[in-house]
Amino acid sequence: MDELRKQGTLEIHFVREGMVISDKASSSDIMRWDFAVLAAKAYVTQLSENVKRSLEWKVRNGQCIRAAPLGYRNIRTADGKSHVEPDPSRAHIVTRLFNEYATGLYTFGDMTAKAKGLGLLTLKGHPLKKSSVHYMFNNRFYCGEMEVNGEFHSHNYEHLVTQDI
Repeated sequence: MDELRKQGTLEIHFVREGMVISDKASSSDIMRWDFAVLAAKAYVTQLSENVKRSLEWKVRNGQCIRAAPLGYRNIRTADGKSHVEPDPSRAHIVTRLFNEYATGLYTFGDMTAKAKGLGLLTLKGHPLKKSSVHYMFNNRFYCGEMEVNGEFHSHNYEHLVTQDI
């Protein structure tokens, strides 16, 4: 923007400050603009740091920072906080699929067909694909751990399967 301003093809109006920055702007106005840009950058950086700190705190305290996996649902508690709980219409199906797969008698293809037969659908209402079933069986969230940035952390939510499964 500054290059366009210097070329005379852009004029920036700051209504609250009562200032116009153009190729004819005074050095004091340009300095005020530079300070405002610097303050805005500092503000954005500070916001970013606060969000990162908040997410790190949530993870350390076992709170989920993403959408809940299939078989769970994200909710808001009475006090307005986010929480993850088993989905009443899907959790029992997910648990059953894990238990049956753990027998070693079934392939991912078999389990995909079983999921469809039991009526387990994605949140958009589509039957699960084999890759989704594979992802589900490899997702440690179901037994109490969530992956964040390649690291595993315990979470505070109900487990749908045991560590053994």
